Amino acid sequence: MSPPGKRVPTLGWSFGRPGFSDLKSLGIAMREDLAAQTLRDTPEQWSLFVARVERHGLAEQSGHKPFAHEGTWDDFWETWITVLLDGEQENPERYIAYILEHRRSLGLADLPDRILKLIG
Repeated sequence: MSPPGKRVPTLGWSFGRPGFSDLKSLGIAMREDLAAQTLRDTPEQWSLFVARVERHGLAEQSGHKPFAHEGTWDDFWETWITVLLDGEQENPERYIAYILEHRRSLGLADLPDRILKLIG
C-alpha cells in the first residue's frame, strides 16, 4: 500500500473499471471495502489489460503524450506499476512483466532504474 499521506493516483480506469476517485466525482457513493478490492486475474481482465498496454505502447512509440496523465511516459508507466504493486491487481508480476515485454517488442527504451527497482 501507499505510505500514509502519499496519494498514488488510481489507474483503475486502465483496468476496465473506474477508480474510486472517479466514482466520487460522479457522485456515486461507494463503500471503502469495495473500493479496496483486488481485481481478479481472469481471461477477460487479461484481455482488457493487454489491449490497453498495447494501445499505450503504440501511442508512446508514435510520440503521443500519455493519456490522462500529466508527465512523461516513464512517469505514466511508473504510476501504473506502482498501482499494480499496491494490490489493485491479482498476480501483479504477470501484468508488470507484460508491460516490460511489450515495450521491448516495440523497440522502446528500458524503463529507468528508479522504476525497475520498484519491481525488484
